[in-house]
Amino acid sequence: MTDGFNLAAYVAGYANVTKLHGATKFPVACSQVQQGPTTVDVSEPGFSNIYQVSTVLLDYKGKTQLPPAKGTFLTFGFMPTTATLEMTQIPLGQMLTGPRTTT
Repeated sequence: MTDGFNLAAYVAGYANVTKLHGATKFPVACSQVQQGPTTVDVSEPGFSNIYQVSTVLLDYKGKTQLPPAKGTFLTFGFMPTTATLEMTQIPLGQMLTGPRTTT
């Protein structure tokens, strides 16, 4: 990423494996955060809301992913199975423009 103010942040998380009723913890990884445009909303009396759209890119050995994580799940509900999971960022971090809406 170019232009803007870049930061580094540590990220970690869990990945659910719904079919096997389990989850795996991903180890801590470094990411690059680029701060985007800031909008201040003072439309509500007594409140100031600051909105900032930022882009995050994961980086593990030159790839946009978290470090691989090993996990053990119970296949068929009783057989332990070990797997190595990779969490890849698709699509790459993209900055949103325009107002954000919720439905």
